[in-house]
Amino acid sequence: MKVGIFGGGFKPFTTGHFSKVSLSLIENDITYLFYGVSPRMKNSEFLYTREMAESVFEIVKDSMNKKFGDKIIVKKGVPNPLVEMFKLIESAKNGDHKFDRISLYSEEEDLHRFTKYIGTKSEEKYFGDLVSSERLVFKSSDIGSLTSSMKIFYPDLCNSKIVDLIKVRGSAVRSAILKNDLEIIKNYIPAFLFETSYNGNKSSDEMLKALCGG
Repeated sequence: MKVGIFGGGFKPFTTGHFSKVSLSLIENDITYLFYGVSPRMKNSEFLYTREMAESVFEIVKDSMNKKFGDKIIVKKGVPNPLVEMFKLIESAKNGDHKFDRISLYSEEEDLHRFTKYIGTKSEEKYFGDLVSSERLVFKSSDIGSLTSSMKIFYPDLCNSKIVDLIKVRGSAVRSAILKNDLEIIKNYIPAFLFETSYNGNKSSDEMLKALCGG
């Protein structure tokens, strides 16, 4: 069984984050998505609260389960997503899970949280022989692969517009929330949320309510 792992704070969950999920869905049998709920204001003046994070991921989790079924497992990272990711890797290292391959997806700037142990005395502690046997691989932002996987969900968009969806930063969306710029916010809500429902309404509309209130 091939397994993909992706985790983060996701304040909020955008098309950029979904691009990693879309690639993992193509490359693996199961994708684990771990999310955080701690508040954040980094690089914007908008405070993304814990309550907002909880509400958004209730919508995301429900919609992903409807859209992708047992291809994806969405879980809150307790105490945070990083710990959950290491725990899943440890379970494979210890033989508790018989994974043929684990692909860990990450932003380039976050990849060091894992790769810093490779080639050190700590590699065996955290990864056993998973890395040396190539059963654990680390993947960052390969724009070509991400663009191809996102094309499935955005067939009418040209590549340059898809790259924009991939590269969006959470701080840009938080700034749009502060300005109540609904068009910008909607542009970076992942496509599957426009195709599913939550509480009897379109999931994308429920997402907008969670982000902007009312």
